[in-house]
Amino acid sequence: MAFPGPRRRTPPGTRRFPAGGRRSTNTVPAVTHQIAVAAAATLVSLAFAATVLERWLDRRRPQDLAWSASLGLFAAGAASLWWGASNGWSAAPFRSFYAFGAVLNVPILALGTVYLLFSRRTADRITVATVLLGAFAAGMVFASPIEGAFVSDVLPRGSDVFGPGPRVAAAVASSIGALVVILGSTWSMVRLLRIGTGAARRGALGNGLIVAGALVLQNAEALAGISYTQVVRAGSPVIYGGFTSNVDMRSGSPAFGTPEYWKACLVGGQLARRYGFPYRSSNVNASNSVDAQSAYESVIAIWGAVMGGVNLLLHGAGWLEGGLLTSYEKMVIDADILNMVTEMLQPITVDDASLAIEAIAEVGPAGHFFGTQHTQDRYATEHFQPMVSAWSNFETWDEGGRLEAHQRAETLAHQVIDAHVDPPMDAAIRTELDDFVDRRVAEGGVETDY
Repeated sequence: MAFPGPRRRTPPGTRRFPAGGRRSTNTVPAVTHQIAVAAAATLVSLAFAATVLERWLDRRRPQDLAWSASLGLFAAGAASLWWGASNGWSAAPFRSFYAFGAVLNVPILALGTVYLLFSRRTADRITVATVLLGAFAAGMVFASPIEGAFVSDVLPRGSDVFGPGPRVAAAVASSIGALVVILGSTWSMVRLLRIGTGAARRGALGNGLIVAGALVLQNAEALAGISYTQVVRAGSPVIYGGFTSNVDMRSGSPAFGTPEYWKACLVGGQLARRYGFPYRSSNVNASNSVDAQSAYESVIAIWGAVMGGVNLLLHGAGWLEGGLLTSYEKMVIDADILNMVTEMLQPITVDDASLAIEAIAEVGPAGHFFGTQHTQDRYATEHFQPMVSAWSNFETWDEGGRLEAHQRAETLAHQVIDAHVDPPMDAAIRTELDDFVDRRVAEGGVETDY
């Protein structure tokens, strides 16, 4: 387990102050940041530990218990860092930080992989051995004499404080545990590839790319940001946002509007609802032009967001080239798609007028509804009217110049731009804004075209 924060040896000739003594004024910003991050890490890991423990109580799978215990140890280590950074470092918080974070956390995490790959009997034996060795190593950390002094505002290294025993225990425990996790994931992927079916191979690829792991990172980042916000200003309104997708493994370019992105939208929405937050998602695609790819990838992204229960659709319109380009034509098309989706989400009205029993009786067999009064009263408003889509037959479309969707969108975009009138603004305010932009550009900003 690694925590951010200053880790440095005290320079020769620098006085070491006892724990609880005065702080070095030049480290106050770093210490404050360390406190906030440690607090956020503690809260987030506790939430994860509780969630996984709840899953274990429901299913009684031993790997869930191991993972919950590992997250709990991570929380204990983070809490020790929080305490040490807040109140000054001394032997007690550092021993706790070192034992829970550096010695015990990773081996217990690895036990989850052990239960996934080995028989229950074998995994139980490995667990007993791991717990006994872990207890011995933790006892060594808490019992070993302190060889160095503490600076209250500096997180020390193990080599500054302990002899070789605890440091060897930490190195062995972390390295073996990490090796088990890495090799376990690799072996799982190999086993799935050996099965040979398409589903198994896709599962193997999922093990290699670990989409679920990417979602773990997304969730941790979102919760860390939310927790940090509350530490800085308690009660600030927040929204849970996700932006997890895959990449083109041949080029490394980001891919959006993919099945993986769709799944991430669904899971993101579930996580947001679990924590009681509103949910933010996006309308994205990886196309380089306003073509069929840009349309169907956007539809996938929008539908994933809608199915995920989105509350705020960021980048709702105009996105191209993986977010590197905004297109006016694509903005018009996306607006039409969003209007369609909005209309689709409206409930169906069921009443006497909508059931149209009288109109059905009026038309009778072999008739049509186009000339009925019921149709005449509603034809202009009853159904969705698109901005871009052309619903005419081929002959009419051909006579109209065979304009495709992106061409019709371009025409509409120019109409909107040409009709735009800048809102009135006081000349002094405009001058002040222009001066501000010029000053910031001169200070190292980027010129704009607006």
